[in-house]
Amino acid sequence: MNLEKLKERLIQVEGEILRPYWDEIGGTWTGGVGHNMGALCTVEELSQILHDKKITPEQSRIWLESDIDEALTDCKKLFCAFDDFSASRQSALVELRFNLGPNRFRGFHRMCWAVISKNWSLAAHECLDSRAARQLPIRYNEIAEMLRRG
Repeated sequence: MNLEKLKERLIQVEGEILRPYWDEIGGTWTGGVGHNMGALCTVEELSQILHDKKITPEQSRIWLESDIDEALTDCKKLFCAFDDFSASRQSALVELRFNLGPNRFRGFHRMCWAVISKNWSLAAHECLDSRAARQLPIRYNEIAEMLRRG
């Protein structure tokens, strides 16, 4: 998997916003490239950031690399054959995990089972059978195709 290419795609599809904003879909304060800021600090500290500061491009990229690493590590834990998957499928799974976060990603039970079974057609179908896919149809269709075609 080409991590630089994945990083570029995430910047393109998530956008890079150098200020905290409320993510309606995720229900969290977010900043940078889709970074969940809720785990970063206390409510008081977050309030200070919201009113006084912007996010630097450097901080945004540090968060992005950390978030990609976390998603990749999680995918390797969930799917023991992850390293044997095609680069396209690896990227699709890491992007899904990045977008959904650990808990929502694990909620895709049937998709995860299909990935473990290497039933890529079913994995793609299950990826699309979700609220997230209805909220972001173009992105999830692209991810499903990456899973299906490898």
